[in-house]
Amino acid sequence: GRFKAACGAASANVAVLVAGHWLPLGEGVAGGVVNALALSGDQLFVGGTFRLAGGRPAGRVARWEGGRWHPLGELGGDVHALAVLGEYLFAAGSFETAGGLPASHVARFSSGRWTAVGGGV
Repeated sequence: GRFKAACGAASANVAVLVAGHWLPLGEGVAGGVVNALALSGDQLFVGGTFRLAGGRPAGRVARWEGGRWHPLGELGGDVHALAVLGEYLFAAGSFETAGGLPASHVARFSSGRWTAVGGGV
């Protein structure tokens, strides 16, 4: 979402509820908002319009794991939905490229790189 605090706890657009208390996830995300979340084990994936995650450049998608943010490359437009299926993270949104390659609104992330999903939508 778009917020600077969650129940009084300073949080940059993303927070977690632990034992009834809202806590920030590191420095959070900046330069836009979070539109989508997906959870896989101890990894939280976030997508949206943001350009920074944990103070590092992030192309609208990042992973929170091990107490820090990990940017996942560049999507060429906003992310509106995320889903995890097995080892794959799927993103959907208003982008035409993923990782610098053509991807018409749907892309898949695995083994550190983005690929298009079929002909897109």
